[in-house]
Amino acid sequence: MNKGERYISPDLAVSFFFSEENPPTASEQEVLRQTLSGLRTQTIAEMLHLSRGTVRNYLSTSIQKMEVSTRQEAALLAKERGWL
Repeated sequence: MNKGERYISPDLAVSFFFSEENPPTASEQEVLRQTLSGLRTQTIAEMLHLSRGTVRNYLSTSIQKMEVSTRQEAALLAKERGWL
């Protein structure tokens, strides 16, 4: 490591990623909002002018951040926490 560089342990970095204080990004929030409406991935992608893969990635990241099992759980938890 060079002088002035900082090192963050991988375990600490992961704990920040999965902490409650790591809300979904604006794009993830919009996808979760649409998920609450019961829309399918393809429909969300078309509405937001995104690819299906991008929508799936946003949902997957949100599920991981909130440590839940499904996209519906992630959307409900995000709403409960005031992020939607």
